Amino acid sequence: MSPRNGNRRNGNQRTIPVTDAGLQPERTSLAWARTSLAMLVCSATLLRWAWHYPAVVFVAVAILAVLAAFIVFTQRARYSREAHGIARERVEPNIESVLAMTLGLAVLGGIGLYLVSVAF
Repeated sequence: MSPRNGNRRNGNQRTIPVTDAGLQPERTSLAWARTSLAMLVCSATLLRWAWHYPAVVFVAVAILAVLAAFIVFTQRARYSREAHGIARERVEPNIESVLAMTLGLAVLGGIGLYLVSVAF
């Protein structure tokens, strides 16, 4: 089979097919990268203002850093799954990453409400 459908092996690693002329996996990958960068910027901003708020702000910084690291370290697997799914014409939903981001951001929202209501 051709490398286009991802079945040719290059050493021990399968090649990732690029069968989508619109490059959908690349767009999704860039969106996740922007999300992780935004989380790191938010955590740096929180660190800059940390002395104005109670110690719970460090929990928010830690959550943002963990979520950003999760995005970065799972990026290749996510891209590969999407590219292979497009080649098979059946893409599985990315439930784990979306659920992790949703839960993390819900906790961050709760921390933000706490900081606004209690800290001032």
